[in-house]
Amino acid sequence: MRLVDRPLSLRNRVALTGVLVLGLGIIVLTLLVNVAVVTSLRGQADDLLRARAQAAAATVNVDGSGQLSVQDSRNDSAIDVGTWIFQGQQILESPAGASDLDARAAALAGQSKVFVQTDDDVAVRWYAEPVLIRGKQAGTVVTSIPLSPYQTTTRVMLGGTSALAVLLIAAVWIALRVGVGRALQPVADMTHQGAQWSVDDTHRRFGPGRRPEELEDLAATLDGLLERLESALRSEERLSAEISHELRTPIARMQAELELLGQQPRSSEKVQQGLAVLEMSTSEMSQILEILMDTARSPGDAAPGRCDVVPVVDDVLADRASDRVLSAVSVSGGTHALVDPRVLERALAPIFDNAFRFAASRIDVEIRGDAASVVVDIRDDGPGIEPDDLEQIFSPGFSASAPGGHPGAGLGLALSRRLFVALGGSVEAKRSEQGALLVVSLPRA
Repeated sequence: MRLVDRPLSLRNRVALTGVLVLGLGIIVLTLLVNVAVVTSLRGQADDLLRARAQAAAATVNVDGSGQLSVQDSRNDSAIDVGTWIFQGQQILESPAGASDLDARAAALAGQSKVFVQTDDDVAVRWYAEPVLIRGKQAGTVVTSIPLSPYQTTTRVMLGGTSALAVLLIAAVWIALRVGVGRALQPVADMTHQGAQWSVDDTHRRFGPGRRPEELEDLAATLDGLLERLESALRSEERLSAEISHELRTPIARMQAELELLGQQPRSSEKVQQGLAVLEMSTSEMSQILEILMDTARSPGDAAPGRCDVVPVVDDVLADRASDRVLSAVSVSGGTHALVDPRVLERALAPIFDNAFRFAASRIDVEIRGDAASVVVDIRDDGPGIEPDDLEQIFSPGFSASAPGGHPGAGLGLALSRRLFVALGGSVEAKRSEQGALLVVSLPRA
């Protein structure tokens, strides 16, 4: 099985970046501390060598012939440790049991104030101090000190600081990872909560609350997504309800006609009537589905192009013309709107269907244009709409129940309003002294 490389989590990336920066600083600081310690220890060793040499030089006497001699002292045991006194290359005094180092010490005889380090079996630091007579070097004091104690101290210091640096880097890694994890936990909680709400409770919102300032934008964004999701779900539910409700009547009509055709013999005239009913029902279903699909589109997709509203209204009236109801159209101002004529016809169809259904004898249509919109007033002389039902008639499945009121708008007006809103316009019912008055507003081209 091939392993897929996955990027580091945000928590690990932030922690790793912090540890790298801090680790680099700790390493540099550790190196500087160790260099400073080594330099300090070497300085201490040199100071000790110089002090011993100067103390030993103070014990050297010179006679009249220029011969050097060493003055005995009760406390010269400390001075004699690792100390040689030379006159020329002749050893006047040397430490006991250190004959193997005489040659190393003799190499410094005659030199003045120099430090030398040898690394044979044991690292040793050397110093040569001149003995001066009347400004001339008459002898040399050579002192030495083993560096093993200082090297042990250096190794302990280096090991201790390295271990401390590793522990500090590990502690910082853990602290950063935990800290960043806790800082990001609200983000994870909000993401999980938003995902859960998007499935079960789309009406829930984070809203304003006590949270870090950086999370306010996230909360607002998630609330916006939930709002749009809830709106889309409501639209789908409403669309499903409208399809179910609106198609129920033509489907029931078709089923009834099919049952009649299959149960008993019928004359050719009755068969033709039944087929006409079936054709009308299928045409109605097709129109309903077209309207519903248009309303499901975005406004930008549902309203391409432009048209003159007057011929569209004339076509809709011509399709529904009857001897029982007369219609008249009046026009004023510009009548070109930013809508597709086919979509506008589908949106107007339910309104005119209701007007022809409930009109007593006449329908008056007034089309007028202003600077921003084209307005279409559709008035019939039927029973009218109760004031309390002016908005309710656009609810899916609404039927007015008040005595003498409009007997019911069905689902067509709900679909019509949806489509007009998708077109960027509106439709509303207004109070009228006689009959019903519906006002359609469209964006003007």
